[in-house]
Formats: sequence, structure tokens, C-alpha cells
Amino acid sequence: MVLPTERDRELWRKAIQTPEQITDEERRNILGLVDPTTQLSNCLEITRMSPDEFEKKVLQNPESLTMDECRLIQYGYHIWDNSQALAASKMTWPLEDQLANIDAEVAIITPHEDAILTAASLRASSLGKLRNEAMKASIKKAADGGGKPCAWVERLIDRSVPLTAINLQPSWGFVIFRDARTNCSKEAWEKFRKSFENALRTGISLLVGGEQINQTRKLVWQDESVDENDSESIYRAFQDVVKAKTVSDQQILQNKFLLVTPEVIASFKGSSTTPWIWAYDTNFDLKVSSEKDNSTSFDGRLRVAANSAFTWFYAARKEEIYCMKQFWEYAQKKPDQVWDVATEMGRYHGPLVLLKKGTHWSFNTYEFRS
Repeated sequence: MVLPTERDRELWRKAIQTPEQITDEERRNILGLVDPTTQLSNCLEITRMSPDEFEKKVLQNPESLTMDECRLIQYGYHIWDNSQALAASKMTWPLEDQLANIDAEVAIITPHEDAILTAASLRASSLGKLRNEAMKASIKKAADGGGKPCAWVERLIDRSVPLTAINLQPSWGFVIFRDARTNCSKEAWEKFRKSFENALRTGISLLVGGEQINQTRKLVWQDESVDENDSESIYRAFQDVVKAKTVSDQQILQNKFLLVTPEVIASFKGSSTTPWIWAYDTNFDLKVSSEKDNSTSFDGRLRVAANSAFTWFYAARKEEIYCMKQFWEYAQKKPDQVWDVATEMGRYHGPLVLLKKGTHWSFNTYEFRS
């Protein structure tokens, strides 16, 4: 939250008393508009048009506006995400400041600017109503589904055999390695394994159908330890597993594998707000990694929240939704750079990735396509 300063209040008084003396920079400050250069850049990014072309569209064809275009006008050509828009909201100001700012805006806003803002606001309201109706329909559809699992969960269940015949159901999951530096007592290792399994089970329990697929969930542990700092040897070890056909089930991912390191174990002891596991992309080009600074660029691996590993991470990699680099970019904005996606209503969840600043998603509306 940003509160107005005494300098802002002096500017408002000036606008109210002598509006003809207000400079363009001062006008933009009062109206919450960005500078001309940023206005052009942001307008081109969102609309692919210049501000003049866009504002002509707003006035002549407002029903064609998208919600992002409406917000561009409402936010004074700023590109804000939800948290930034909330922080910039004037609704948290003291009432006297809100009223003074409104009086200042009324004193300097042109009829053209007022018409544009009105058209965008009306269109945003209309779109909001349509989105709310779509949300209600989506929730009703989920409720009418009779508690059926979502598509990717259903694909892990063989309905041709009894659900109780677990040994006949397909196994699914990941190949998993252990870094040599995790060498510890048997008791300490078993304690970690128990915590890890509990986190995996907790994530799956939130899914509709989770009880069935949790019984066939599988971690294919490898006996030989690997060196976290030697990526080439880890990738070779995984390819050896694939070539040896020790992983014959198609539901065991062959485009990703997991790795336990001392850092991973520490996350289960409180070093991270979210316990996590390393996930590696087998399609990653290690030559690219060797040419870049791995501390600031994607190096083929990602911290994945343990409770998301066997839910939305598995699903996304099995269904090949987005790429690991996009997940990594999204994770950089999260606590401890851990990729995590929440399960809601047993099926729906927030967006897997949200990269473009200013993009807005309806909550709980994304679902994997059949």
C-alpha cells in the first residue's frame, strides 16, 4: 500500500485552484498515468496498437475490448498483476485524500480521457459478469461430475480390472536417484523417506481419485548413488535405466527423473518453507548449461514441492503441458524458488505457470485437456 504524500496533496490543491498551470508531467501524476515512452511500450505489448489507435478502438468499438485492454486503461497504462494493482489502489487511502484526489482529477481530465475511461470501465464490468457466470457454470459442472476424477487421473486407472486388484493396475511415477553426499545413518535415511512419502501421499489425497492412484504410485529407487555436481553422469545413469528396460511401465516417466540431495533433505527439516525434491528434464541440452551461469539461468532441473510432485507436476510432464524452463521461470518468483501448484475442489487448480506480467487468470479454472 502506497499512501499519498504532502507533495501529492499540494499538487492536488494546485490542480483544483489553477488547473491551467498544471504541466503534462503533473497531469500524469494526478491521473496515475505512466510517462509517454512507457505508455507507448505497454500499449504495443498489450494491444499491438499505438495509444491513439487503441483509444480510437475504445471509443468506436468498446465491445471488442479484452479484460487486459480494459485494465490497461483503468490502470493508467501500467501493466500490473493483481498484487501490484491492489497495492496501488486508492481505496485504502484516507477518505479526505480520496476526495481531494477525485476533485483534482475532475479539474484536469479532458472529455476525451473521461469518455475513454468510462467506456473501458463499462466493458470491464460486462466482462466481469460474463466471467462470473462462466465460473459458476464451471463449478456446477464439477459438482455435477459426481466426484469423478479429472482426465489425467482417470488415465492412470484401468477400469477393465477391479480397483481392488492393485497388482493388475498400472504403476506410475518417477525414477529417483540419491546423491552420494546424502550418505547418513540408516535411521536418518528412513526418517527422510517417511517424511517424503507422507508429503507425496498428502498431495495425492487432495485429488478426486487420489485414493485409487496412491496405491499404484511408485518411486523406482536406484541402488547406485550419483554425483549431483556431475550432471552428465546422472543423465547417463538414467539412460542406462531406460536402456536396461528396468522401467517397463509406460506410466513411469521417461522424460523426467528425481534426485535426493543434502539440500533436499534439509528442506524436510525446516530449511525451506516448502519441502521439495529436485526434478531433472531429460530433454535438456547439457551443452547449453555449461555455457551459462547456472545461478541465474535454467540448468535443466527444478525444485518441485513434494506435495505437487505426484499431482500436477507428474500430470504436466506426462501430458507435456508447457516446458520445464517455463516452470523454472515461474518458480523464481515463489518462496525458495520452489514450483508448487495447489489442488482445489479435488480437480481444479491455479495456473501452472503465470509468466506474462499483467495477465489475469480466473481462479480454479484450469484443467488438463482430455
